[in-house]
Amino acid sequence: VFIVPNEADSRRPVWNIAHMVNAVHQIDHYLDMGANGLEFDLSFSFEGTVKYTFHGFPCDCWRNCMQYEDFTTYLQYLRRLTTPGDRMFRKELVMLFLDFKVQGLSSKALVNAGEDVAKKLLEYYWIGDDSETQAYLVVSLPMTKHVEVMKSFLRTLQYYNASEYISRIGLDFSGNENIDTIKNCLESVGFHERNWLGDGITNCLGRSAYRLLAALSQRDKQDDPIDKVYWWTVDRKVTMRRVI
Repeated sequence: VFIVPNEADSRRPVWNIAHMVNAVHQIDHYLDMGANGLEFDLSFSFEGTVKYTFHGFPCDCWRNCMQYEDFTTYLQYLRRLTTPGDRMFRKELVMLFLDFKVQGLSSKALVNAGEDVAKKLLEYYWIGDDSETQAYLVVSLPMTKHVEVMKSFLRTLQYYNASEYISRIGLDFSGNENIDTIKNCLESVGFHERNWLGDGITNCLGRSAYRLLAALSQRDKQDDPIDKVYWWTVDRKVTMRRVI
């Protein structure tokens, strides 16, 4: 469950983003259950080429973490679901949360990862510069040391004259780093808006809300680069009650 600010008014809409949806056959199942967004994991080669939507071990309790799909096949399916007028269009699907599994990649591979994902989005999801797809995207990175992925991702969009998509793309750090470290990283690279900050742990375990509350406090400060805060993984009833 994502609680995010809305520039239009003071209300905070709820994003119900289905977690670890890595196979095409899972997508409609979670949308039918009420999700308005999908989180999926990007698996890379050592060179930084994205291959599959795949999580692998370890993963959450009561889940199958071995589901996977070819990334381009996955994107093509998402394009149809998020394009108004397509017979498969699902108007409720408005958020795509891309979890970059880039731990262990070299500096060069991180650059390649951002570039490769951007190119594949342009080729298989947006298909040029006149896309009608409705979904917003979040590039989720494990730690601030992986920020080069996002820089490369944005440079690639600019290189291919696709800067119009940038306003629909957010950046997230999900690895529970020190909040000041994240803030300093965002300011140093000039990312001043559409920044997400995740706090959480696998659904198998409980976690204190101390850092979450600190992140919310930071978000509400004037001119702070952090715009949106979320807690993961919220799929147990006891956790949902705490969030609500």
